[in-house]
Amino acid sequence: MFEACGECGVPTLMSRQLRWLDNGDIVNASLPSERLAFMECEFFDPMVWGVERLVGFPLERIVTTAIQVTVRVYIESLLPPGINELVKNGSMSLRDVDDGLTVVAQLNGYGKYEFLDMRFEQDEKDFYKVLLRKPFSIFICAATHGAAMEAILGYDHDISYQMVGPDTYEVVAYPSPHPPEIKERIVFRTYAHREGGLEFERCSTCGVPRWLSSCRWSEEGVITNTSNGRRMALLGPNQIATMFDELERELGEDIPQVVVEAQKNFTLRGFLPENILMSEERFREELALRGLGVLERLKVNERGLEMRLSNSCLPLVVVGTVQGMYEKLYGNETEVRWELAENGDLEVALWAAY
Repeated sequence: MFEACGECGVPTLMSRQLRWLDNGDIVNASLPSERLAFMECEFFDPMVWGVERLVGFPLERIVTTAIQVTVRVYIESLLPPGINELVKNGSMSLRDVDDGLTVVAQLNGYGKYEFLDMRFEQDEKDFYKVLLRKPFSIFICAATHGAAMEAILGYDHDISYQMVGPDTYEVVAYPSPHPPEIKERIVFRTYAHREGGLEFERCSTCGVPRWLSSCRWSEEGVITNTSNGRRMALLGPNQIATMFDELERELGEDIPQVVVEAQKNFTLRGFLPENILMSEERFREELALRGLGVLERLKVNERGLEMRLSNSCLPLVVVGTVQGMYEKLYGNETEVRWELAENGDLEVALWAAY
């Protein structure tokens, strides 16, 4: 199916694409200024739907546009310079280039993209249609198809999608400018390395953390963590954080608390095993392997929880997940407070709600 390391079984493309650093960070080897996360991914759509229920407002357009604009940057890092003109002048096939990107998406856990139809006359009637099977998130995976067209061709696209079968969608990308106010507001967070002193047991052949050998890659673009049965995917914190920023601008300053509440509610349904909170050492390793930062302090008992995560990634997701895990572990409803420093250090406190 794909070239993989003979020792750990991790796809060679992934081991070349990613770098696990000593401070709980994962970075894009092709664009070291971009931070990534490799983690359980099925939280995303339920979290968005949960926010929609809490605010009473449809979020699809805001979410997909914000993600698409930022995913484009990641995809551009995978493509050779000047590819826009080569495709436009016919020296390279648009379909061939996109087919190569769908392999990357498949290995990153985004499901399977299959070509259906296209028109490429370089005018406003163009389109590129794919069949998308088993996306971990229809928002992210559909937006990724639009971002691929943008990265290949060099101009904006919009997307539409419809379900055509169980866990199967037709996704169409077509030329259309994004709202200028969204593009002007988007801020790309540039990664700056901070030493962390973490050490992982690594594969002696390809160098990835040996923990990844517990993951299984399928031909359907699904990555399964066999240690907990959860689906995994490569996520772009820049894209998700940008989406949160845009939601807050559109809907108000209460959005961070709403996101945390929605993620907590999803976690209460068994997103991650709550008993990992009982071991500071294990929780530190689990967070760092996913690229979420370095756990510096954790205090947990029946009265509440305190934790400090340096160089945090996806802080709102982390806060909601920790609150849900704690409430599931102790059976208590809690209140939560968090503080996020400019350098990414995150302080979280939970206590019983009375």
